[in-house]
Order: sequence, then structure tokens, then C-alpha cells
Amino acid sequence: STKLCQRFIADEPPASAMETVAAEFARTDGDIRSTLRVLFATEEFRQQRGNKFKRPFNFIVSALRATGASTDSGLEIVGYLRRMGHAPFSYPTPDGYPEPAGPWMGTLLWRWNFALALSENKIKGTKIDFTTLQKSSGGDAGLMAHLLGRKAIADEVEAYNESGAGLALLLAAPAFQRC
Repeated sequence: STKLCQRFIADEPPASAMETVAAEFARTDGDIRSTLRVLFATEEFRQQRGNKFKRPFNFIVSALRATGASTDSGLEIVGYLRRMGHAPFSYPTPDGYPEPAGPWMGTLLWRWNFALALSENKIKGTKIDFTTLQKSSGGDAGLMAHLLGRKAIADEVEAYNESGAGLALLLAAPAFQRC
């Protein structure tokens, strides 16, 4: 229950959530579906939106999905994952890549580089159609809300409009870096 709560609620989840999840796991003899259903129904889960810092793999996948990118998931994408320290199947021990935010904070520059390259269609084998994305999101305001998960504040709107790289700025924003 601790690992599930760390993955879905917070790096240091509340004891009440871990106890609830553990009780369901024990009650159902380890039925994961039931255990996750209980976890996702906890108040702690509902209140923690935007609390978890995305690991590099999650960041890249969410950026590709959010932008509607078409990709071959080739070596260029894997190269960004390597630079961020999260290459597939490369962690040296069987416990897997760390879940907490701390080890991933040093990847911000590469995340920003990825966001800029993606927004400018400079990743071989990966393309986005900004015009279609913008139109399907309902214009700039809709696109900002789509990527930030909320309505953009005035400073964000100003930065988006003045940056000349609004899409990259949104993908690099703290609101997009968290889930």
C-alpha cells in the first residue's frame, strides 16, 4: 500500500490513505483491481492533484499525448530519456527508477530542451500540428487550460503571448511538470 500510495498520491503519502489501501489489499487477498479502486476513491487521492513531479518517461509521454504528436518513438525520443536519466530498462538494480521528485529535479534543462524541440518539430520521427492542436483546444486560452490543467493566470497568458515559443513554455511550466 505504501508504494501504491507513493505512486498515486504523494512521495510521502498520508498514513490514513496507506491504512485504507492496506486494509483493502488484506481483505481481498491482494486483489489489485479492488485495491486500486479503493485508493482512487480516497479523499487523499482526490486532494493531491498536481502534487507529484512527473518522472522523465511520464513527462515525455504526457507531452506527446497532450500535443497530439505523431511519433515513431525512435532513438531521438530515447535519447532525451537517456539525457534525463530515465532510459528504458537501464536502471542498474531491480527495484526500478526512483519515484520521489528529488532525483529528477536535475533533469529540468533537458525537459525544457525537449519541450522546445517538440514544439518546433525538431525531433526526428516526431511531429505536431500546432494549428490543429490550437484549433481543437479552442484557441490560445483553451490550449493553455488544456496543458496547465486549469485556466491560465494573467502572468502566464502574458508570457505565452510574448515568448515567441508559447507551446514550449507551457510544456516546460511547473503546472505541466506535475500530475
